[in-house]
Amino acid sequence: MPPKYEQHYREEWEKMSEFKQWLTRAKEDSTKAYCKYWIGTDNASSMTGVNNGVHSLLKTETGNENLVLVRCLCHSLQLAITHASEKSLPRNIEFLIRETYNWFSHSSNRQLFYKELYKTINCGKEPLKITQVCSTRWLSIEPAVRRVIDQWLELKSHFEIVKQKENCYMAEMLYSMYNDPVNHLYLLYLLPILDEVQRVNKNFESNDRDPTKLLNDLVELVESVARRIILPIAQIDVLTATNLESYLDPSPYMGYGFELKLTEYELLPEAERNLRHRCKQFTLKLIQEMRSRLPTNITILRTMSMLSVQETLKAIKPPIIKLAQEFGCQANEIERIVVQWRNIRHTDWENKCSTVEFWSEVYGYKDSADNNPFSELASLAISILSLPHSNAEIERVFSQMNIVKTKLRNRMSLHTLNSILHIRYGLKRSGKCCHSYNVPENVLKQIRGIKESLVMPMTIAIEDGPSTSQAQAHDEADIDDLQILFDLY
Repeated sequence: MPPKYEQHYREEWEKMSEFKQWLTRAKEDSTKAYCKYWIGTDNASSMTGVNNGVHSLLKTETGNENLVLVRCLCHSLQLAITHASEKSLPRNIEFLIRETYNWFSHSSNRQLFYKELYKTINCGKEPLKITQVCSTRWLSIEPAVRRVIDQWLELKSHFEIVKQKENCYMAEMLYSMYNDPVNHLYLLYLLPILDEVQRVNKNFESNDRDPTKLLNDLVELVESVARRIILPIAQIDVLTATNLESYLDPSPYMGYGFELKLTEYELLPEAERNLRHRCKQFTLKLIQEMRSRLPTNITILRTMSMLSVQETLKAIKPPIIKLAQEFGCQANEIERIVVQWRNIRHTDWENKCSTVEFWSEVYGYKDSADNNPFSELASLAISILSLPHSNAEIERVFSQMNIVKTKLRNRMSLHTLNSILHIRYGLKRSGKCCHSYNVPENVLKQIRGIKESLVMPMTIAIEDGPSTSQAQAHDEADIDDLQILFDLY
């Protein structure tokens, strides 16, 4: 069992600029410390629960009312769509998407038959595969719905043939759903909304987006979805209004694809009213779900956009005082930040395209006295740019971990796994791969020397006749061979 280490609070941290603004010692235990302002989590109830979640417990025990909960927004959007669908849409919509994928996923004969049918209908063009909706894959909903809509006629024809040919109850059930125009209209209404959510979700998952504009993208998404069902003349703040139901449009425009197909299908008036009502209820529920997952201080956080390189270098720009106060800056620091905020546009900067590169340049800027005249402002900007909006990168690490350590390699030690991940991401950061990276010669010499010292005793033991324990030691040495390389770094 490897030894465990605990990091205790150190008094010198209070004097370090990297820590003193956000770290504070716990009152009940001087060996512990808490973050003053922020905690980023996923949306597990144990983390975000109102009564017993980690956030609420920390807030209660530390007495810090400024502690802000920042949920993973990729998780939040996924959960908002899921909950809104469960409460407002017919259950057979989710069943249709799921079972269509399951129908083809385990049968190559069904895939081949559908492929030939699709090519016959579309003059030799091959179909795209039906994708799966997965609760742990945030970007899976929109592609699955889009594939079903794009191949609606072909799928309907396929299940019509199969239900007669195979006398299959599932095929008959799926055909009845594809033959129902209401199901098609539901998906046509959902698709544009899912497309908007998908776009924002990709922005939060990306590593090359401007972080100062991400929260504005999220707010614009909520407002865009709300404008689908709210009266155009309604002068309300969608983020804070408590009575959205009072401003609903009695006959909103449901989208071009929806309205076009609705005229073709010629539904009965009662069926059309019920369809429109449930679509409105889904949209209203989605707005409520997204609003409930926004940070409580979203109004202040939206002002982060003023730190974008375009806004920062403008002659007329909003004051930065409230943003500095929100991030715990002291009065003397705010005074210097205000002066630096006013003067930063008078310096000729090289990086004016990327916000991250711009503030990196500001952070490393030196004047004639080798001092940084924008030190406080740059530190504030770097702190804001480092806020955790999503844990998409953590999910990518989990995926890499599952690739490296499989059931066949389940004896790999944690240290070896951690070293492999460090190497993979180190090569990624440097823009190289295992084929283009040159291992230093001195490292290769050390590897050869250690390898020979390990192999020699094993050779002698094998000549004498290996025992079970010796064979096991040999296997463990093979597993840890790669670890030798990592230790040398």
